[in-house]
Amino acid sequence: MSKVNKKRRPHKKKQKRGTEEAQCNAVGTNAPKEAEPANTGSFETENLQGVKEISDSRCTEDHSGLLPYDETLLDVCRSRWQFADWQGLASIDPERIQHHPQRGRIALLIAASHWQLGHVQQAQRFLQVALDSGASRRQVAQVLVSGIHQSLAEAHMTFENTENAYVHCLKAMKTGGVPGDSELLARARIERMESYELREKQW
Repeated sequence: MSKVNKKRRPHKKKQKRGTEEAQCNAVGTNAPKEAEPANTGSFETENLQGVKEISDSRCTEDHSGLLPYDETLLDVCRSRWQFADWQGLASIDPERIQHHPQRGRIALLIAASHWQLGHVQQAQRFLQVALDSGASRRQVAQVLVSGIHQSLAEAHMTFENTENAYVHCLKAMKTGGVPGDSELLARARIERMESYELREKQW
């Protein structure tokens, strides 16, 4: 019995090896082929070109309608109006306000300076520019009433009535529609008028 078993064992090993080889061959023949890479080069190129064209057109649309203007001009005009610098305010070149988004407000302040200097035609011209640019009639009325109080203040200063001059300066600041510390700015206008009166006496 032992001899028979010894003879049959090698036969089983051969069958096992044959089975393993058959399985390997089956796996090799049934294995899925590797997918070939898709040719996406042309699509990506076309897509990138399209995005670039869109971005370029957007940049053109965004910047084509913009015109340069001085962003600090409104603050400059407000400061000169607050401190009664009529000469400095009236000397602003009209071309500087042509493309400004707050053109109406700036033109109104410049018109006020021309009223104080007695330049009637220039004042009317800038008032019309202000109205055409969107300034309301209420804003125009505020600036004109403020100018009246300023003229009354200057008249009181001529007679050295500083108290009444200060009252009208304060009303001019409160009715002008320009934000700021009304009391502080009214005192600044009084000091400016006092220095002007002093220079006039020295001459």
